[in-house]
Amino acid sequence: MKVTQTTLFTLLILLSLPAQALKREYISASHREVVARDLSGNPYAPVKVCWGWSCKKSQEVPLTTEQWDEVASNFLPQAATPQEERVQIRHAIALMEQLTGEITGTSADLGAPNSKGVGLPGQMDCVDESTNTSNYLRYFEAQGLLTWHRFSHIQMRFNMRFNPFAGQHFTAVVFDKKKRRKYAIDSWWDDNGVLPIVQRLSSWKSRRSFSRRRTP
Repeated sequence: MKVTQTTLFTLLILLSLPAQALKREYISASHREVVARDLSGNPYAPVKVCWGWSCKKSQEVPLTTEQWDEVASNFLPQAATPQEERVQIRHAIALMEQLTGEITGTSADLGAPNSKGVGLPGQMDCVDESTNTSNYLRYFEAQGLLTWHRFSHIQMRFNMRFNPFAGQHFTAVVFDKKKRRKYAIDSWWDDNGVLPIVQRLSSWKSRRSFSRRRTP
């Protein structure tokens, strides 16, 4: 591959950044807001949902008691293993997308690639999806629905082979408290309300193939 001056300059910038910067510096303000939001006082507060690519639009969505009960039912009975809970998380995230989508107009969001939804209303890119999924996970945690996991962070990966800044992709991440492993909860690949992809974070970062049926 021919290495241009631009490529070399970009790589030099990346190599000069500390590891934490590669992980966090390019995370959007919406991402930071999700991580910083304190839900301890009101775990049933309206859920902030964003869309429009890179969270250009957002809305506070109040869910009813009945809707929260429906979400919580996905975690019953209590999971006996972390893997069982990841299955529950997938179903709960899909339901949250359906419930909030009816109010925000994002129910017609199309899955990857982004080009499928160009010009259509209510579309989401991976910044929107990872922000919303992280928000939902933090609500689950605040409501005591998670036994084996906690929300960890929003992870970004680069396309280092070509243009590292053009190939950014984001996902929400949970931490398995028993096995002490991190898992990507990636809701970008499919349409609104479809089960998100769950993958070991190390595999996600390496772009390994994933299964839509199997939950690791």
